[in-house]
Amino acid sequence: MSRTPGVPDTWKLENEKTISKQNKNHSKIKEGLMKHSFELNIISSRNKSFTSTDSTKSKRVSNARTPSTYSRTASAFVLPGTKRQKSQAPSTILNPVSDEVICCIYENCKDASPRVGLSILNYVTGEVVISDYIDTQIFIRTVHKIQVYSPTEILIPSTSLSPVVSKLSTIIKYNVPEPIRITEAHIKTYDISQSWEMLNKYNIFKENEKQKKFEEFRDKDYGLASLAACLNFCKESSCGTKFEKIRIKLVCAEHTCLIDPKTIKNMELVSNLTDKNGISFFKFLNHTVTKMGRRLLRINILQPLTNKDAILSRIKAVCELKANGAELLSEMRSTLLGCQDLDIIFSKLLILDKASISADQKINFVILLKTSVEITLKIKKLLAESSCDLLSEVRNICGHPDIISIQELINDYINEDCTWDCGHLNLQNQKLYAVKSDSNGLLDISRKIYESIVADIINEIGILSKDHNLNLDYYFDSSRGFYLRLKKKDFSESYTFPEIFINRVVRGNYIEFSTLDIMKLNMRLHEVTVEIILITEGVINDLLHEITQYISTLFMVSESLAILDLLCSFVYHIVKNEGYCVPEFSNKLVLKDLRHPILEKRISNFVSNDVVSIRGSSLIHIITGCNMSGKSVYLKQIVFAVILAQIGCFVPASYACFPVYEKIHARLCHDEIEINSSTFCTEMREMAYFLDDIDEKSLLIIDELGRGSSINDGFAISLAITEYLTGKSCTVFLSTHFIMIPKLLLAQPSVVHLEMVSELENTSNTVKMTYKISDGRAATMGHHGLKIVQSLFPKEILKEARRIITILEESYEQDTRNFMEVETSVETNKIKQINNLASLLENFSESTDGCVSVRSLKDLQDEFLLNFDVDW
Repeated sequence: MSRTPGVPDTWKLENEKTISKQNKNHSKIKEGLMKHSFELNIISSRNKSFTSTDSTKSKRVSNARTPSTYSRTASAFVLPGTKRQKSQAPSTILNPVSDEVICCIYENCKDASPRVGLSILNYVTGEVVISDYIDTQIFIRTVHKIQVYSPTEILIPSTSLSPVVSKLSTIIKYNVPEPIRITEAHIKTYDISQSWEMLNKYNIFKENEKQKKFEEFRDKDYGLASLAACLNFCKESSCGTKFEKIRIKLVCAEHTCLIDPKTIKNMELVSNLTDKNGISFFKFLNHTVTKMGRRLLRINILQPLTNKDAILSRIKAVCELKANGAELLSEMRSTLLGCQDLDIIFSKLLILDKASISADQKINFVILLKTSVEITLKIKKLLAESSCDLLSEVRNICGHPDIISIQELINDYINEDCTWDCGHLNLQNQKLYAVKSDSNGLLDISRKIYESIVADIINEIGILSKDHNLNLDYYFDSSRGFYLRLKKKDFSESYTFPEIFINRVVRGNYIEFSTLDIMKLNMRLHEVTVEIILITEGVINDLLHEITQYISTLFMVSESLAILDLLCSFVYHIVKNEGYCVPEFSNKLVLKDLRHPILEKRISNFVSNDVVSIRGSSLIHIITGCNMSGKSVYLKQIVFAVILAQIGCFVPASYACFPVYEKIHARLCHDEIEINSSTFCTEMREMAYFLDDIDEKSLLIIDELGRGSSINDGFAISLAITEYLTGKSCTVFLSTHFIMIPKLLLAQPSVVHLEMVSELENTSNTVKMTYKISDGRAATMGHHGLKIVQSLFPKEILKEARRIITILEESYEQDTRNFMEVETSVETNKIKQINNLASLLENFSESTDGCVSVRSLKDLQDEFLLNFDVDW
């Protein structure tokens, strides 16, 4: 427990026993933090600029797909002119805060290209994220952005809703969660010229960086238009938060990987499909200790990096942190653990009307700010020996001269040993004695009166204990003041308390009560406390005004500590889970002994598998095998491995090499009937959604294509889709029960047939799953169904079944021969070998920096010629 400056030891020592108990109780610590923090009064209601007349509303409604209104339900979508309900639960700076996020979208319905401008304002962190991009015809990236940032309200320009509802508006309507409100914004609020004025007014860029930052917004007209409408809405609505400055960021869509909403849901990246509290990939990977780090991890999982240099920079940092040892990692995580949510803390400096923040809250804020600066400087010392670029950058930001200036400013006004403390009484004392003595004569007098009243209360409690022969304990609460306590177990139910003890209540294991004299002293104590806080406020206001000039650096610190927390989380995860390797990056996908990161912790002796995908020879992987053989697990672990690699983490494999994917799409099946009850039409709609968006930098995962239809229809559409994919140059892993598909398409140079091997136990006639993938051309167990049931049916039935199977197989073989001649197959395999040779030569060049020995090339040539002459 830190020393409280200026507080007499006479009564503080008497209270030490009680306070020490509080310090050990984590829940009470959090309670203390919650009661003394900034309240965010975010109230949202419509302004005239964001309303429409009844005639306009009726026109818009008439074009909507739903028969009566544009919204699906009254609570889910709010029509223009409908007031937003005020949040019932107040939020504070240290409480878990439900972010109020506004998403403003701009499109030009007359423009044939699907260009979109998007601005997302988070009221809690005071940040606006701007994007300007060309989307697909079905606006996959826009829906993805909404999924990532989870807005509470979406603003759409009036021209997109009337006289005709645009395609983008319709897609948004049918693809956003129920609680999100959709609101019409008048087109005049999307003023690009006004956006430049706002950008100049609200930015927190440093003077020497402004010109460079403004250049980034050139030719981003759609993004700037959405920014203008977004800030107009914030300014004109009756919202409790008025910003003097705002953190404005331009996020380029091409720097992040697109994972569509269906894939996010089916892969359970951030939430479990069946159990709200169940495991998800985010929960499994989350070892962050700060709120900033947690937010950054979630965004990274949903939007992995696509910049190879940025990914490698993270991986180098993770390697260095891991090499530094567990002791330094533990100390770093322990230091970060004491860091509050800096985004929320620093955002208070952006608020225009600081008078709306109570004096009590301002003092809390300064104490938290002081603690944050101290943690920042400690992190700088811990990173003193770091050599990699990313950790060096974090260290330089934490040791920025502005941070030193902020610390000096705070020390000029605030006692240096004043820190955020535990327990109600210690916390109040820290606030009352935070400002240095002699800064105000009246303040010093009020503090002496405060000390005198506290001493009187302690003395009164001592007299009561002596007069009534009771071992009275006391407690302090910010709302009740001092009150008395006795352990309930020390008294029988028949015990009669002296009449002087009033307001008796039983709370847990204690009986709590007070006396009239103590209540009177509490009233006097409260009056003096309010007086001290009001006097302190003037000093705090001056301090906050001076600190505001360093706001840009403070947010840089917040981002730096967030990325450091993320990297430490990765290292902690790698140390905790053995068998992870450092990923490499090239133009091929090669994974050795790959494992499912979550299932390997739940299943003993988890079976690993290899993954190889080389452009030109093995891009389309068709996986067959019986039910429950591990096909879905194999597909999922590939996606998890790609995400881990592209966020800068190690991968659960003995060797891993990846291309950088810019899009990830996955269509998965689930064993649960409720989840897997979608129709064939729904499945095909999802496939059309994916096929419209894929390119050579896409990873496409398809589980049981055609499962929801009849055999003939399912086979026909599955074969057609697979054949179409052979011409798209994307990486595809596709599982199917239609065993004829790989046979018919093996003539394609890029197609590979794989199979999940299963074996028949001779003694029990049961199928044993090996969960091991192998070449589909290798001999595998055939007709396993007949072998399982041969002990259940008469020989006549089994004989007839075998005869029918023979006829069907002969028919299939004939169809295959008609579809693909043997010469074609031989030619195809030769093409694959040539492509593999080209890939190997490229790898030789990369691994040796172009200096390849003649002997190595001769060995490679001999091996190629030997295999190339094989009679396929």
